[in-house]
This record gives sequence, structure tokens and C-alpha cells, in this order.
Amino acid sequence: MNHQECLQYLEAFYTRKTPRDGRHLLVMERLLRRFAIYHHHFIFVQIAGSCGKGSTAAFISSMLTQAGLKHGLFTGPHLADYEERFAITGHNISRQEFIQVVDRIKRTLTQDDLQAVGHMHMMILIALLWFKEKGIKLVVFENGVGGAADPSNLFNPLVACLTEITLDHMHLLGDTIEAITIDKAAIVKPQTQAVICGMRHPIAREIMGKLERELEKSFTFFERDYDYQASEGAMNFKSKTIEAKQLMPSLPGQHQYQNASNAISVIEALRALGYNIPNSAMRCGVAQAKWPGRLERLSFGNGAVILDGAHNPFELATLHDSLICLNCEPSIIVISFASRKNSLEMLKALHFPQALYLVAPSPFLERRQSQQVVEAAFQQLGLNYKYDASLGKLLEWARASLKASEVLLVTGSLYLVGAVREQLIR
Repeated sequence: MNHQECLQYLEAFYTRKTPRDGRHLLVMERLLRRFAIYHHHFIFVQIAGSCGKGSTAAFISSMLTQAGLKHGLFTGPHLADYEERFAITGHNISRQEFIQVVDRIKRTLTQDDLQAVGHMHMMILIALLWFKEKGIKLVVFENGVGGAADPSNLFNPLVACLTEITLDHMHLLGDTIEAITIDKAAIVKPQTQAVICGMRHPIAREIMGKLERELEKSFTFFERDYDYQASEGAMNFKSKTIEAKQLMPSLPGQHQYQNASNAISVIEALRALGYNIPNSAMRCGVAQAKWPGRLERLSFGNGAVILDGAHNPFELATLHDSLICLNCEPSIIVISFASRKNSLEMLKALHFPQALYLVAPSPFLERRQSQQVVEAAFQQLGLNYKYDASLGKLLEWARASLKASEVLLVTGSLYLVGAVREQLIR
């Protein structure tokens, strides 16, 4: 199997419909059993939420790496290459190893084995098979969509972390904050030793408070048990056992202070459970975490491009505020809207009246929102826009039009950000 054959094999799972009524867990268990993978052999730090999961995972992994603790990291989606999803102690899986793992899976599984197998099932299988082969025990795991709705809900995490909750993926998780929080909170199991509640949303916090009382466990809440203060481009963190001043998170934007704080709270929980993670590793890990495609700045023509994978109204509003705080208001915005996303609400959140919006369809045909719906949203808000099916043409136009010191923003979809980033870097 070569790399292209590997991609073709995996991409066939993108459009698979997987029932989320419990059968998705049976499918996952069956797949793991075929490779003698038993999830209880791993120690999971599991992260669920609507926003900030990936950044939080990156901060946690960076601090563990600085402490010299061997661990696996699973995240998603990827920006350019599948290999980005799978890492051990700061190093992504190699292209050769990735092909070998996928080839082994393809040769082992029969058509019967593949019944009702979705893309996330395959991603989890690749991760745990590779981690098993490498002797990894501790795994930092970023959930996909939801908690109960995710095939990873088989896991019994040692530490569960819930990040900010907002209305997203409502067709799968429910159309209220309460329903979404309940789904994501399913990662908390009776065996879970620490639960980090890293959200601000009052309804989500109320739901987690009820669960805390029902399980008779002591959860750890952001802004109750730990918090931060912004201080001249840095952050001061304080909890019951940690007080750290002038931390310098490597990821830009003040929303990353919340993500870094949640990650530090996870590290605090791991310390209490016996893991040796010194303050110096915590400080260096926060300062050296890498997470591309989130307020990432690159040179572009005469100006600069900022890449950010914000893809729901909450994230786009946060991005809007961050750009203003950083004095980086864009003059041109390349944006894409996936199906099931509310393009009108997204544009209200990312409202720059002086900017020109260049609209590209989603890179995936099955995820495209109709051009008519998208254009109606722009017209309702009176925003200047240009729609073109060719992302390449839009980028060429933006490069020619961008003046010195001006900023181009690319956002609305991680897949769009990944496609643009790959073009710029290569």
C-alpha cells in the first residue's frame, strides 16, 4: 500500500452513516477486539467540549513532554495530513508508520468487520493500534463530536476535561445547551478520578453541578476552583495548589488563557494522582505548545494572512474580538460555510463592514451549503462579497489586491484553513 492508496481507503469512510444509538460503541469494541486492543490497558485524559478541545490537548501534551512523560496524543481533524492526528511525546507518526498501520488494518478487516464503521472509528483504531505497538499507556484524547455520540465513549478516563460549550452539531447532539452538555458529560465515568469543568456557560455549569452532586464526586470548576488574570500580554494562574505568575501561552488570543488554564488544571489533577510534572515543565509547556490554524499568522503577498479554524458563531465572535484586540482587523476575508451551519449567524459574529468577503464552497461536496443560502445571508447584512467555486482563483485575487500592512483572514472551516495553509507553505 502506498500513501495515495492509504488516503483512498480512509476517505471511503467519510460518507458512512453510523447509528449513534449505542451500536456505534459495539462497532468500536468489535474493531478493537480484532486487534487485541483493550481500552482499559490505556490511561486516558479525555477532552470533550464545543470549543478549545484541540488547544487544551496541545497545552496538556506540551507540558507532559516538557516533564519527560511518554504519552500519546490523539486530535482531529487534521489540516493537511492525517499524520497530524497521531503523536507520541511531541512527535507525529511518520508517513511510513502511518501507511504500515493502515495497511495492517486493511489486510486484517473483512467486509463483515466493516459493517457500520465510520471515519471516527477508523481514526480511533489507528491511534490505539499505533499506541499499543509503541508501548504507550498514557493517552491525551480529544473527542470528536459529543461524548455519548462519540465512539470513544467506551473509555473510562482517569481525568475528564470539558471545555467551553456552545450550540454546535445540533443535528447530532440536540438543539439546547442542556442536551449538548449532557451528551458531552458522558465521558465522565464512575472510575474517573478527576473532572475538570472548564466552561463559562451558566447552563452547562449548572448541568455539571447537578452531575457532581449525583455522582457524589468533587469536580473542579473554572472560575470557582481555578482561574487566571490577564497581565500585560501574559497570564497569572491560581488554583488550590498552584500559583504561577507571568505565564506566556504560545497560542495567541485571550481565549487561549481559558484553554491554558483548563490544561493546567488537568496537570494539577495528574500531579495529585502521582505524576511528576514540575512547575518548570508546566511553564515551558504552556509557552511552547503548537497548534497550527488557530490565529496563525503567515506572510502573504504584500501583507499578512491569519488562519483560524473558527466554524460556529461563538468561535467566530471570539475571533472577531481577538482580531480587534490584536489590531489586526482584516480587509479581505476568505470564508467557507459547511452544511448545517447557520451562515447568517456566523456572519453576524464575524461582522467587519469594511472588509470584502471572498466566499469559497466547502472542500467536501457533501458538506457544501447552497450558494443561494450563503448569498442571501450576505445580502441581508449588506456585506460586500464575491463568490467563486475556485479557491485558487480567490487566493490569487486576494494576493493581487492585498496592500502593504493589510491583513487577509481565512476562516469558517478547518478544512478550508488546511487547504489554504498547505498552498501557502508548499
